[in-house]
Amino acid sequence: MKTFFLFFHCLLSIGFCNVYADEVIWKGHIQSDGSATVPIPLVLNEHYRIKVSQVINLGKWVQERENLANDACYEFNKEKHLEKYESLKNSQNISVCDGTYHLDHVYQSAPFVAKQNRLLFWVSDTDYDDNNGAFYVEIIHKKESKESKL
Repeated sequence: MKTFFLFFHCLLSIGFCNVYADEVIWKGHIQSDGSATVPIPLVLNEHYRIKVSQVINLGKWVQERENLANDACYEFNKEKHLEKYESLKNSQNISVCDGTYHLDHVYQSAPFVAKQNRLLFWVSDTDYDDNNGAFYVEIIHKKESKESKL
């Protein structure tokens, strides 16, 4: 059924269909201490996306008598006090935040085209001494596997 839908979608387009195969080319933890990752190589003009998950703590801040935690896009507590705070940064300024709080704390960037041949990540904070935890990040290469003329 999925193949039929893809075929039908291609028919409705201009007669060409780009099919992408997702491949995780890098995965690792981004520590909350502010240290940057090693440069992650990308191929210029290729398509990628970033997926981030997990929760970190950026200090001993308390809101409504509950400790605050951070995912990649929000600061929050158990009482669901939410404040937008994009704590995961990268060298190409690509956001994984879509304006919606995700209860599972998993966020994905929109597909992007590599404009630089490498990518670095770090956590942004003003005081790293009281931070703990790490984000789990995957870089997904959206390889073009096939172009077909219909």
